[in-house]
Amino acid sequence: TEITVPAEERFAPVPRKPRLIWTGRDRRKVAEPLPSQVVEIVFPQFAEVRDLRAWHELRREQAQQTRLPGLRVPTQTALADGSSDRGLPANRLIWTNDNLVALTALLHGDDQHPPLEGKVDLIYIDPPFAVQSDFRINVEIQNGATDEKMPTLIEELAYTDTWKEGLDSYLSMMRDRLEILKRLLAPAGSIYVHCDWHAGHYLKVLMDEIIGYENFRNEVVWKRSSAHSDSGQGAKHLGRLHDTLLYYTLSEDAPLEPVYKPYDEKYIRENYKHRDPDGRVYRIDNIQGPGGASKGNPQYEFLGVTRYWRYSRETMERLYREGRIVQMSPGAVPQYKRYLDEMPGVPVQSVWDDVPVINNRSNEFLGFPTQKPLALLQRIIAASSNPGDLVLDAFAGSGTTAVAAETMKDAEGKPAPRRWIAIDCGKFAIHITRKRLIEAGATPFAVENIGFYARGREWRDLWAEQPSAKVYRDAMVEIYGGTPVETFAHLHGRKGTRWIHVGPIDGPVAPSQVEAVLSEAAATDLHAVDILSADIPIDWNRGDAESRHGVDVYAKTIPAAAIDAVRDRIRRKRRKDDAIDDAPEIHFFSPPDVEVGVSVAGDSATVKLLRLTVDLEDCLSTQDPAKRAEIKRRITDWRALIDYWAVDWDYREGEPFQNDWQSFRTRKNPEIAMQAAHSYGNDRGEKRIAVKVTDIFGNDGLKVARVVIG
Repeated sequence: TEITVPAEERFAPVPRKPRLIWTGRDRRKVAEPLPSQVVEIVFPQFAEVRDLRAWHELRREQAQQTRLPGLRVPTQTALADGSSDRGLPANRLIWTNDNLVALTALLHGDDQHPPLEGKVDLIYIDPPFAVQSDFRINVEIQNGATDEKMPTLIEELAYTDTWKEGLDSYLSMMRDRLEILKRLLAPAGSIYVHCDWHAGHYLKVLMDEIIGYENFRNEVVWKRSSAHSDSGQGAKHLGRLHDTLLYYTLSEDAPLEPVYKPYDEKYIRENYKHRDPDGRVYRIDNIQGPGGASKGNPQYEFLGVTRYWRYSRETMERLYREGRIVQMSPGAVPQYKRYLDEMPGVPVQSVWDDVPVINNRSNEFLGFPTQKPLALLQRIIAASSNPGDLVLDAFAGSGTTAVAAETMKDAEGKPAPRRWIAIDCGKFAIHITRKRLIEAGATPFAVENIGFYARGREWRDLWAEQPSAKVYRDAMVEIYGGTPVETFAHLHGRKGTRWIHVGPIDGPVAPSQVEAVLSEAAATDLHAVDILSADIPIDWNRGDAESRHGVDVYAKTIPAAAIDAVRDRIRRKRRKDDAIDDAPEIHFFSPPDVEVGVSVAGDSATVKLLRLTVDLEDCLSTQDPAKRAEIKRRITDWRALIDYWAVDWDYREGEPFQNDWQSFRTRKNPEIAMQAAHSYGNDRGEKRIAVKVTDIFGNDGLKVARVVIG
């Protein structure tokens, strides 16, 4: 929803507080505080508690303490660590069609989460710059092949909305979010905004207005590269080697811990020239009292030398006994031994030139274009938060902020994690972040949806209330290769022996929406439906939906190219252009189809992956034909299509998928397990085992099997 700012607030100047003026400044986008849909609880098997039976015992013991009926999540740290009083994990990975909606939801809370206004201790955001490549990701495929994953429709719309009017749109987008972020910040909270040359100088003025000019602390320069290919002979600008971090706090009480970087080798060679017999390196330091008697320093004779000293005689004698005072030669002035291993290093200033950018040779490299180094976020979190504080990243990308918060250590190397919330509009970004957190041994965390499709809210066909709805839907049905129909509420077209339902273009199809469509199809002579939507829910369960209604259903993702084709078709129809072509060759993606085998022996169950069926032609449709053929030639085994799979050993319909066990590929370990086993102990009876598989393109498939234990 957009509102218009009152006239008296639009351009009224405030003395000594200059403001930016741009087209659209007097229009503000506001979002409704929608509830969160918790779709998955992840229990990393690489975490501190690795025994699955221990997890189940913990959940059984503590499930009775939670107020949310049937929720099978641990509450051992509820409230004490900021977890929801409903027993949900404190750490939250949120997929949304619009982070303004998600931030508004955080601000107000819902039935499962408390409101977070004034509760976030540290915010770091790395908002998209004026480049659409922010959404393009290189996906590694078998035998060295790679596929460039193009933006999803949701990501495409987010980019278009952000930059549709150039910098004006970008400033409106950032203004709306910064205003909410400020409300989320704790009274002693800190915020860092990561930007480059595209808009950094505008963001500085905008943040001065919203966060407060007086609250600006530093412009931090991160030197992310040492040379650039776009500079040199014939270039029109100097090499762009740095990004900027704009650092603000709401008060002077915000924490700012000193951060140090190691001394360079030259400094060590020139200053730490001495070595003890045990190998410890040290330099000698002056211990004479500066200012002499005028500063109150004591004067006495020590080791044959009379001087004004820094320390009392008792302290000097103790240090000498401890071997910390050395006389380099007879009669020389005694000096202090300062060991290198006791020195914290060089205090970090506002220019950071020691954190290298991620490249394809880095251990952290994921192929994510905006990925930031873990060390960069660890430095920010170490400087501006304390253990247990809440850290928020509203443009999470590859999840570096969440991983850094989860893996923080104190000066002694002991775990000192922060709580975190990470938000992104890309499902593939959520998938990458989930894998990184599991690999890092994270504590349990929730994967959530926040948007109009959220659970707990009755779905309404909003399109039906708009005059343009039928025009858009008819055109999409035609682009899909079908024929529009008139007589149904939720069935919009027909293609061969299948009905077509056209869902939303700005979010995944809602579970209740699927129910409405299938109920209507079940009452017809065609028991088959294709549901077209911007994306597929993370917890899409095709098998259960089909069994309830006796209807064959496929959910298919609408690609961005289809929207362009629909717009073109609508324009031609309005011009009464008879030369409308047949349906263009546009590929609508389907989730992978999963086949599993389950066997039971005593109190144990074993799950095996039998097959994953992926329509490669659809998934690779954005590649040129030659590369598409090459990738298909290299994929010689269906197992190579699996990127990640997880098991919920006691899946319950209507509850979050409990990610109890998982196996996935990483650059370090590309191998993936093909079976998993679990012992139920005394927990006998009928169980529903759910298997969720994510293919290498980021699409999810889910299969549920029923077994009887004991």
